Amino acid sequence: MIVDEGTRGIMLRFSKVHRDADNKVVVYNPGLHFKIPFIDNIKILDARIRTLDGQPDRFVTVEKKDLLVDSYVKWRISDFGRFYTATSGGDYVQASNLYAAK
Repeated sequence: MIVDEGTRGIMLRFSKVHRDADNKVVVYNPGLHFKIPFIDNIKILDARIRTLDGQPDRFVTVEKKDLLVDSYVKWRISDFGRFYTATSGGDYVQASNLYAAK
């Protein structure tokens, strides 16, 4: 199995996140790795910086004038195991929904 540059791979053994002896999620860095066919599966996650663009918000100032504020967030995954479990399988749409809820 090959993990490309700019990505990381999370090992799933029998469709469950595989953990090592220290109870940490097994994350593969870019390169060539081995897996057991039909038992291990690899979920590839993007490790690059991503942009989340929010909808513009309208505010009314003290002078009763409308003010449009547009915002965006630059982010990347720092803990791949935690991201995978928090988003129910590394779903970037779910990650956007988690951000919008805060």
